[in-house]
Amino acid sequence: MDPRQWNCVQVSKWLSSFSTNQQVINTFIKPHCTFRKLFKHIQYIHLGEPNFKIRCELGITCGTTYSSFSGYKAHIYREHTTLLNVEPRKQEVQSYTDAANDETLDDICVDFDMERNHETEEELNLNNLQTNGLLIPTLNRQFNFAFSVLSGDHLANNFMGGFQKNFNSGQCCRICHFSYDEKLIPLTDITFTQCSIDEHDRLVQQVLMLNNGIIIQGVSDISPLSKLLGFHAVKSLPNGPMHDFNEGLCGPVIFSMLKEASNKRILTYGEVEERLINFEYGSNDKSNKPPIIKKKHLSKGKIIGTASQKMCLFRLFPIIFHDIFDQLDTKDIYTCLREIISIVFACPLRKSWISYLDSLTIRFQCLMVHIIPNLVTPKIHFITDYAKQIAMNGPPIRHWCMRFESKHRYFKQLATKSNNFKNIIFSLSKRHQLHQCFLFSSWNYFQANEQFSSPKQVKLKGLSAAVRQLLHDNIEDFDYATHISECQQQAHDHVKIMKGSVFVDTISHEEEVPSFMQLAFIFKINNKWVLIVEQLQTIAFVETLWSFELERTRILLIKKPNDLILISPKGYDIYQVKKKSYVNILSRLTKK
Repeated sequence: MDPRQWNCVQVSKWLSSFSTNQQVINTFIKPHCTFRKLFKHIQYIHLGEPNFKIRCELGITCGTTYSSFSGYKAHIYREHTTLLNVEPRKQEVQSYTDAANDETLDDICVDFDMERNHETEEELNLNNLQTNGLLIPTLNRQFNFAFSVLSGDHLANNFMGGFQKNFNSGQCCRICHFSYDEKLIPLTDITFTQCSIDEHDRLVQQVLMLNNGIIIQGVSDISPLSKLLGFHAVKSLPNGPMHDFNEGLCGPVIFSMLKEASNKRILTYGEVEERLINFEYGSNDKSNKPPIIKKKHLSKGKIIGTASQKMCLFRLFPIIFHDIFDQLDTKDIYTCLREIISIVFACPLRKSWISYLDSLTIRFQCLMVHIIPNLVTPKIHFITDYAKQIAMNGPPIRHWCMRFESKHRYFKQLATKSNNFKNIIFSLSKRHQLHQCFLFSSWNYFQANEQFSSPKQVKLKGLSAAVRQLLHDNIEDFDYATHISECQQQAHDHVKIMKGSVFVDTISHEEEVPSFMQLAFIFKINNKWVLIVEQLQTIAFVETLWSFELERTRILLIKKPNDLILISPKGYDIYQVKKKSYVNILSRLTKK
């Protein structure tokens, strides 16, 4: 018979005889190298044939024979979604005999090469940036890049690293061989072996050789970024402090303290709600003011709010509940976690703090296991890895996901309000681009450092004698005819500087005790910004409030905007507790 008159069965038999010839395989079998192309082949060639049968053997639980193409396709999309666009390494042909006409229909079963030897398009682009850099002709500059870490939450990191994607069983830690069943064992009684690069590569090879979906010591697959230069699943996927602390641990610790206060009949849930309603947040904290925690939320064991709001409530908890804080047994957990956060969120961060951080995280895990074991989750163990990750990757605050989550929140709110159910991606992209165009059209968008609010002309006679003398001594050609504009707030280097805010002035002594200054006036004189601050004296650090006690000195100084944000680029608020002034700082401060 002329080969040009062969049917599909005869062509498949002829191709199978050349299965050892790689050139023949690449030439003839490549058109069916993905499931989507296989679907088209079946749909156009074999759909409608009598006694249609096809069997899937891609897994140990498969083997079912389907008599319709729709049933087979639904099975592939339900059970093997991740394999739809993966290219095959080889193809094997299995034939089924048709009893009516003694002809066969070939089922092309694909054995996928999960240990790929090629780069994806994303990896190729990133590797090209690292090897060749990026040339900007208009700037006449060459930019060089180097991959450092990949930031994300634990589920995303486990997916990108090829680890198991559940945290309620098995070994759910990327750093060590921690098992979920061992979460209630204090770390003083057990140690976990750290994962090494060689050991992880060996586990990946075992998973690929078995190719049956079995997870071996938390490893389920090879990383999609395995060919990316500088990337490895063990060292390049650090924990995100926002997900671990803001969203993970702050809420449960706050709830446990409020629940203890209720159980000891110190405060009822109704009194807790009333106190949160009446508490006045400072000007800098109002943007992150948490929602009111009502009795129904506490009854369900839920602390509501965004990541920033939860951290704001956690930071100010000793000040809001200063009269009951010492009566709680869980205050040791709060104090330990607060000290951990102060180091993890610090930037710069000293290497001498790493060993102390390691001991703090172990102590925190032990306190949680002994005092509130019902709230122990894998995230309690994950924070014990921060000391090792800081030693490898530097301060975690440099690769946290807070800004990404803030951008993501904008899209989530837009998706909810748009009520679009057809092409949500197009709607979000269009709205975002229109919003960006509106911002770019503003005349002062690229001059954010010069923004100010509530300007007004001030007469020199209206100022105190101390302020007039200070201006006269430090400003050239200053007299009664000089025009003075006063503002309530100014934006400098993307930092909001508000009147009445407290800033870090210097850090002195070996104990690195910070001194503070309070912004009294924001003047613009002769087109120059003049900031008048009052020096504050640091009395002591009060651990029960986790705040610095301050006193006024009546000493006025003139500062530039850069001087205020040199050590800590943030303004703080003063809170009054028992007629004393306190400033509450989240991160630990040190000199660069």
